[in-house]
Amino acid sequence: MRDFFAELKRRHVYRVAVYYAAAAWLLVQIADIILENFNQPERIMQLLIFCAALGFPLALILAWIFDVTPDGVKRTDVLGSVTEDNVTASSGERPGIVVLPFQFFSDQPLDEIVSNGFTEDLTTLMARVPGFFVISRNTAFTYKDQMKDLREIGSELGVRYLLEGSLRRIGEQVRVTAQLIDAETGSHLWAEHYDTPGDQLAQVQDALIDGIAVRLGVELARAEFKLASRKPPSVRDAWSLYQSAKGTLMFHGWSEDSIKKARAQLRQAIELDPLYAPPQAYLSLLLALAYWIKLVDDLPAAHEESIAAANRALELDSGSSEVLGYAGCAFSDLGYKSRGIPLLEKAIELDASNAQARAAIGAAQIVTGELESGIATLSEAVKISPKDPGLAMWATILSLGTGYSGQMEKAQEWAELAYKSDPQFFPPLILLAWIQGSRGETAAAQASLNEAK
Repeated sequence: MRDFFAELKRRHVYRVAVYYAAAAWLLVQIADIILENFNQPERIMQLLIFCAALGFPLALILAWIFDVTPDGVKRTDVLGSVTEDNVTASSGERPGIVVLPFQFFSDQPLDEIVSNGFTEDLTTLMARVPGFFVISRNTAFTYKDQMKDLREIGSELGVRYLLEGSLRRIGEQVRVTAQLIDAETGSHLWAEHYDTPGDQLAQVQDALIDGIAVRLGVELARAEFKLASRKPPSVRDAWSLYQSAKGTLMFHGWSEDSIKKARAQLRQAIELDPLYAPPQAYLSLLLALAYWIKLVDDLPAAHEESIAAANRALELDSGSSEVLGYAGCAFSDLGYKSRGIPLLEKAIELDASNAQARAAIGAAQIVTGELESGIATLSEAVKISPKDPGLAMWATILSLGTGYSGQMEKAQEWAELAYKSDPQFFPPLILLAWIQGSRGETAAAQASLNEAK
């Protein structure tokens, strides 16, 4: 019942009920005065009251079926999720995900408890992924052992994505699988399996759950970018543009062109929804990094705009780990470490899986000479999110740190990983030239510099 009343509120049924009642009362009062002055039969007044009462439930039904917004009337499906043909997800209409109960294929009763734990813990962690709403574990468990089509479940819950998984014993091993499903088509967007010795499952359970959650956050961002890119520019809103900007850098790498394109998308998102903080925060991060690696023409303007965007984002939402992580990184990269580090620490306090904030702290430590602690912190970020879109940047700074600490072989490994992650990103090539030159490999160093140019 709590979910039902929440759905009434989400569809603005309460608001329609109040507006209708007020309008009907006013109409009856006016009609009473007019009909009395014109000596009209009493049955006309009775008919008017009857029609107003009859129209009340009809108005509520229409409010349930249609979503009335300043942009117009949009048709919703029978369970309230706005159909994709008519509206895009905006900063106020977040896409949803449900973590379905993990299946277990084992004759050991303890494995059912463990599989239930996966469902509960992943639901908790997914609630931290910014921009998405997550169906509660209690609702998700009502689908346990039900042989329903995944598209039907998605429609019933009004979500865009489903995560399903299983726990299976294979000899002495335990295999945990996870699959991200598109609720509209039922197709697989991502799948992964993790193997661990059966007698160590309890010890590594938390690490497995964290690994799935972090990877899932990246895959959700990837899916949202692809969805946003398929929508005509004329119907893109702040959410779509924000996802597009992140996807531009994720899929096209760090270059002057991609930064220029992402910057334009973020500015458009901010113009459409000035009160939506994440685009402001991400713009501050993008400009700070572009300033740091000299990928913008007007450096003073980029510096000024980055600081202004970070401050504005914090004014709008200082309780978001995502916003704190982006803004804190911007301040740190621009040299305001005393301002940025506390923001990053707060971001991690709010969400321990925020690898971006952790990486920003490590990077700040490395570039200010705290090599040992910086390398450890930034390496931990890579461990938390090994497929992160920021991997090229992180690995570059790790190459710098390990190189300065005298670990030239390790520095080369990080530089090669950075270049492999983003072939358009030139700093790893400069570091490779430095490493190669330190070993007397002049020709190789010159080739790396030429490629960087």
